[in-house]
Amino acid sequence: MLTAVDLSRKRKFLILIILMMAGASIYSLPYFRFSYYTPLQEALGLVGNNLAYGNLASVYGIVNLICYLPGGWIADKFSTRKLLTFSMVSTGILGLIFATFPPYPVTLAIHALWGLTTVLTFWSVYIKAVNVMSTSEEQGEMFGWLEGGRGVIGIIFTIGGLWLYQLLGAASSDLALVIQIISAFCILTGVLMFFMLPDIASEDNDVGKVTAMQIITVLKVPTTWILAGIIFTTYIFAAGTSYLTPYLEFAFGLTAAMAGTVSAIRGEAAKIISGPLFGSISKKQGKSTGIMKVAFVSLVLLSILLMIIPSNPTFLFLMIFIVIALGFFAFGLRGVYWAVVDELETPKYMVGTVVGVASIIGFIPDAFIYTLFGGIMDANPGLPGFRMIFIIFIGVAVAGAIIAFIADRMIVKIQKKDKTETNNVASMDVTNIQNQIVGGQINE
Repeated sequence: MLTAVDLSRKRKFLILIILMMAGASIYSLPYFRFSYYTPLQEALGLVGNNLAYGNLASVYGIVNLICYLPGGWIADKFSTRKLLTFSMVSTGILGLIFATFPPYPVTLAIHALWGLTTVLTFWSVYIKAVNVMSTSEEQGEMFGWLEGGRGVIGIIFTIGGLWLYQLLGAASSDLALVIQIISAFCILTGVLMFFMLPDIASEDNDVGKVTAMQIITVLKVPTTWILAGIIFTTYIFAAGTSYLTPYLEFAFGLTAAMAGTVSAIRGEAAKIISGPLFGSISKKQGKSTGIMKVAFVSLVLLSILLMIIPSNPTFLFLMIFIVIALGFFAFGLRGVYWAVVDELETPKYMVGTVVGVASIIGFIPDAFIYTLFGGIMDANPGLPGFRMIFIIFIGVAVAGAIIAFIADRMIVKIQKKDKTETNNVASMDVTNIQNQIVGGQINE
């Protein structure tokens, strides 16, 4: 069984490309409605029934939250290669069934099952795969490239699928074909994973195994709460910036098409650049928390600018820059925050469980943030509602900055300790060699 040290850079990036393909395609199916909201609603026969249509997303989200914790435990108990293969193939098969636009109860069941195949047996395993195949120095870089690569492939799927759908005539059968292509891609990627991904062992693979009863132990590990806090604050920003699209329309008179273009740049193009860039900076600095501190402080300043810049077309281009910059820093953080798991020296045998527990805490905003912001907008129509959301942005960014500074201080202490221990070992080796030389001379 190979370790991170045994894998060449070329082999690691080949594995990373396969993981990019998996991460981008597997979530294209449960989130398919985001790009094809009305066409899918029509194909499923749910026109005029937005509640039932919305329940598909709710069921998927609820199962996700339930599965993060046991998913982490599963990641530490079973083969990464086999779990990823199962997840991709089973998600694709469910997609092929979904492409027939079955009765509503079956469609609801498919979304619930997708929660199992994309989170329970995939998410923590997916993160652990990158963690285990990367050395400590490579963590930030690899996760940064992973996020950027997912963005590139995600854009290809979205734009390519929409282009094909329109080209064929935009009928329900054409929509089904797009779903079938994505499903087939998932299945083929799963097969590719089975034959191409090696079983990688962690350096402390024999230290111990996390059991179901030991999950409580993970709650005592500082890494869990540091990671959960960074995910929590970053997720609120990543989700909340979607409200900047209607803000540009309402406050600055931007057309829906132009606002949508800015949104696409903020959400996808910024991710493609910021993920690899943040990863490269993390590698050069030897830790991810350095760029995290810069990112969170920048988010604080940018959020303050959102508050104080007048809603005047004169400031339109400045506001567009701020909106894109917010996405740049938020998605850049997503590209490197998993690196703290290794940088805080979390034992490899509990990485999956730490990721699972931190995910269920960190992604909790998925269950309330849209309802919260929507309620604020309804209760405070117009600019007052947006201003209240921006105040939340500032508070969240400050909280994230505090967590990043705490994490950075912890990592610096760990690195100093490791350096001291390394120097002591080297000094002892030199002393032993000198003693052996002196002893040899005396014997002569």
